[in-house]
This record gives sequence, structure tokens and C-alpha cells, in this order.
Amino acid sequence: MKKIYIVIVILFSCIMLCAQSKGYEKSIEINGGIALDYDSRFSFGVSMINGYRINNHFFVGGLVGYEYFDALSLYSYYHGVPDYLYEAKNLFKLGVRVKANLTKGKVSPYLSFDIGGALDILDIKSIFSASGLYLEPTFGIDFKLHDKQIVYIMLGYHAQNNAFLDSSIYSADSHVNYLAPLFDFRLGFVF
Repeated sequence: MKKIYIVIVILFSCIMLCAQSKGYEKSIEINGGIALDYDSRFSFGVSMINGYRINNHFFVGGLVGYEYFDALSLYSYYHGVPDYLYEAKNLFKLGVRVKANLTKGKVSPYLSFDIGGALDILDIKSIFSASGLYLEPTFGIDFKLHDKQIVYIMLGYHAQNNAFLDSSIYSADSHVNYLAPLFDFRLGFVF
């Protein structure tokens, strides 16, 4: 029995010595998005990501953040003229990030994918909100400064749930719920 404990301690020590690229990793990032359609205009926010680096190539973590999202709340079409009413949405976001670095080195390109939910924190009772699903596939580059200190940039497609009222004299009012597309830019720091 004593030999089993010694073998377990030795194996655990070897794993810990070889795991310099593994372990807990945290980062903070800012983001900005530009709409790819008429149903939204822009977004910006800040996020904190905490997770585990499995090895030099894979990371899995949780994301919590705030995002200001300016999106359509009313679309009207009267006498051939469209009218758009945009409304600010303040979102509390929770999600998961999966990241795969393509190379190992001081400059490392990567692919990542975020998926989660957002809650419209100032307009909870309104049906015209952005509460719901969001997802974001991205491409980025890590710039390693020191051990566990990395600056990174990301470019990606951001799809955020949005709900608005479609009103016109030609049809009954209808509630539209869809994923609003944005081109997203993120700048972050791993520490």
C-alpha cells in the first residue's frame, strides 16, 4: 500500500513539473461591434474570462461581462417609408469560451468560440429586449509578453439575440425574435 502512495506522489510530481503551460488562466477584455444589418447598430463592452489551459493548444473557460447593445426595438413601414426606432440594451452576459491555439510561440494565432446567454438588466419586463442566446466564432492572435502574460486581439462574427415589434399598416403587429449579426473586435490581456 505504501508503494502505491509513493508511485502516486511521484506521478503527481512529474505531472506538476511538466505542466508549466497548464493551469488556471484569467483575462480581461474590451470589445466593440459594428452591425452587419439594419436591425442593430453597434455594441461595446467588457468581459472577464476565467478558465483552465489544458495544454499549449487548448483552453476552456467561463465568461462574465457587460455589453451595451444598440438594437432595433420598433420597425414600422407606413406609405412606403420605413421607420426604425433603436433602443439601448444593457446586457449581463454569461458564457463559455473554447480556444484552440494553432501554434506554440511568442506569436500564436488561434480560433475560439463563445456561446452563452445574455440578460437585459435594465429592461427585464419588456418583450423587446436582447435577452437570450449569443454566440461568437472568432479568429485571434496571442502576443506573449512573459510567462502567463499575453496581449491578444480577436476578430469575429457576433450573433446576439434581439426582439422587436414589426408594425405596418399592411399587416398585423408581429414580434420578431432573431440573432442580430455584428462584426466584433476584441482586445484582451491574460495575467
